[in-house]
Amino acid sequence: MVTDLPAALEIEGIDEDRTSLPLRRDRALLLSLVRCLVGDLDILPATSTDLMPSLLHRLRGSAQVVGAMALGEAAFQFEVALREQDDHAAATARQAFAQRAAALASASRCALQVEDERLAQRRVQERAKAGHANSVPPLDAQELAALREPLDAQSTRATQRVADLAEPLLRQLGPDRLARLRVALVEFDFRSALHVLDDIADPLE
Repeated sequence: MVTDLPAALEIEGIDEDRTSLPLRRDRALLLSLVRCLVGDLDILPATSTDLMPSLLHRLRGSAQVVGAMALGEAAFQFEVALREQDDHAAATARQAFAQRAAALASASRCALQVEDERLAQRRVQERAKAGHANSVPPLDAQELAALREPLDAQSTRATQRVADLAEPLLRQLGPDRLARLRVALVEFDFRSALHVLDDIADPLE
């Protein structure tokens, strides 16, 4: 029996028992993925008919990852109806999907607001640490190359590397860009993480 899990998010429409164990253990990552899903739901109404089946297919996968199984099924039914050009079925599926999407967006709002506050407090704490970080030696070229290696390989090992090098990174990037780096890693956006590291100019040889 797994006992080291944080308290459930208790977002209606999300069954955390249907998510992977690593994701259930990482509340920040789960919330980040929920936030991305809600963001995609927001842009769906403005999506062209030609592109909508592809977006619905992606939404189905994203919903299943976070345990929003009913939303994922609604996305699948809507996608199938559009691909089969069944106007009646598409209209019915659109309504069902819209109801599921609105319910999830509403149910997740409170949890996402709490997470926003937690991240804001973390940024304040990191700014407070910035003065101490100025006394920490900056990364040299070898250390920076070692940090970039797992990012180039799109490996989750990069998260631990960033944690190990937090103080020199805080000195060279500052709290805001370090926060952007961490968010990029949480979202598996390795390209954006590499762009943040590009802001470190002329590391010591």
